[in-house]
Amino acid sequence: MMKKTNLYIALLSVFTMINIIGCDDYLEEVNFSRIQKQEVFKSIEGADAAVLGVYSLLSESGPGLPGNLFGANGTWFRGNNWMSSCNNDEQLLEPDPNFNSPAWITLSSLSYTSTNIQITSTWIGLYQGIFRANAVLNNIDNIIDESPELIASLKGEARFMRGFYYFYLMTYYGGVPIVNQETRDNTITRSSVEDVAALIEADWLYAQENIIDEKMNHNGRAGQLTATAYLAKLHLYLASAKESKVYNGIEPFPLNSFNWVDDKEHYNKAKDYADKVYDSDSYSLVDNYGMLFVKAGSEEQRDEFIFNIQTNAQNGVRYSRSAVTLGSNGLGGGQGLLRPNVHMYDLYFEGDTRREANLSGGKLKEKNGVESLNGMKYIKVTPVKPKNLNKNNSIFVNKYRNPAFDLGELKENTNTVLDTNIPLLRYADLLLIRAEAHYKVKASRAGIPNEMLSEVRQRSLHKKVDIDKVNNHYLKDDFMEELLEERSRELAFEGWRRIDLFRTNKYEDRIEAIDDSDKTPSNLLPRLSQIQLNYADYKMWYPIPQRALELSPNIIQNPGYLDNN
Repeated sequence: MMKKTNLYIALLSVFTMINIIGCDDYLEEVNFSRIQKQEVFKSIEGADAAVLGVYSLLSESGPGLPGNLFGANGTWFRGNNWMSSCNNDEQLLEPDPNFNSPAWITLSSLSYTSTNIQITSTWIGLYQGIFRANAVLNNIDNIIDESPELIASLKGEARFMRGFYYFYLMTYYGGVPIVNQETRDNTITRSSVEDVAALIEADWLYAQENIIDEKMNHNGRAGQLTATAYLAKLHLYLASAKESKVYNGIEPFPLNSFNWVDDKEHYNKAKDYADKVYDSDSYSLVDNYGMLFVKAGSEEQRDEFIFNIQTNAQNGVRYSRSAVTLGSNGLGGGQGLLRPNVHMYDLYFEGDTRREANLSGGKLKEKNGVESLNGMKYIKVTPVKPKNLNKNNSIFVNKYRNPAFDLGELKENTNTVLDTNIPLLRYADLLLIRAEAHYKVKASRAGIPNEMLSEVRQRSLHKKVDIDKVNNHYLKDDFMEELLEERSRELAFEGWRRIDLFRTNKYEDRIEAIDDSDKTPSNLLPRLSQIQLNYADYKMWYPIPQRALELSPNIIQNPGYLDNN
């Protein structure tokens, strides 16, 4: 026991060094001592613990460094979800006069600059994940007398996570610096989207071939099919960005160009990888959609989650506290800062249970009563009242609730994090990827594209609701319009909407189409007006943080931000 404890202490010191150095300079040398490396990477147990450290960044709150540049804001613990979810047609930040966070206010109004601390924190946080993965990859081969298959599997996990962090860097910033080693290099430059995508693909292919487990295990560690599903996601992203002619600057900007992409080839790859996951019969849609987003559904979630953040009361995710239905922590509620756009209510057909699972109509209160979900107590949710949709405080995010652990003795700050697993990629998403890829390859919605939409919808319908009637209600002449709407309906508030709208070049159309004062509550109108006023094509990409430009002068800024930091 003492030996294992010492191992984890050594591991902690290694990654603390990585974090501290990285926050001073995101491309600084990872210079932990030879003794530390020898201790951690002298056994398979040490290497396994190091790989766990690569995953743990997903929900870490960070070391609390000055300015919180890494901390909670750089990871999925809180900040990264704001990057993906607060400035599109699904959610708006409620202009609360008591909420004083310039970084999130400017992020949600599309008025951010390269000095935005959230944009900086995310850049730093994602690179911390890459540094951790590189620390494993650059030292694990020092272990001797161990199974080559086991070593390759651990390397596969480290490479999967490195590709994962690069994928988000690419979708947020475009071409970014590729860092494979642990040595400092302030002369580094940005690589192109093409080169970053090639690295991601190589990492995920290695993971697919070498990880021992077929599926993500109960500890939230990636399996072979996790990598396969993300390969489908990658190739769909590249193909659709090329086909849609996403913005690349008034003057061509080679670093962020998709001109190199053969969209037909990548659609075919997306189709093949999605088919591989589908044909494995390793996943299924859970019967109760709402159980995917509460701790009480932990067992069912394993059937549908392809990859998730494994959380508990100690390392939970703060995102829900910002978005979820207003209510005290003791009742499982949150701050209610991110509010759904009211058109989200109209997306759902009567009898589609995803509406009540995703949306609520009022603050969580003890007088609402309690419901039991697999033996856990939750406050009953107030349904949205259609007649009140244009009134303030009439609609909230209902996804991600904590159990009501504090009934009778309400303590506002007892638990400020979400104590449930957070899906990053679900089987339902894979089915929609498969639908889109098959449609693009065959230029027809007949067969698999329609079948996948029906399969996703069917599980969420009340028993007496006919699927054909629902399909007819959701039908659009333009299949891609219908599919993107279905993705928002199914994956609401899960962090994919911004990426989906940008890769299909639909962001401006959707922002302009948001209902005006006829439906939008008056308290959300200022935020809506700001987004519509501040939108510009170049904001498909976030700016490269000014901090990175100063530390590495050879890195250049994205178009549109050159004259406006």
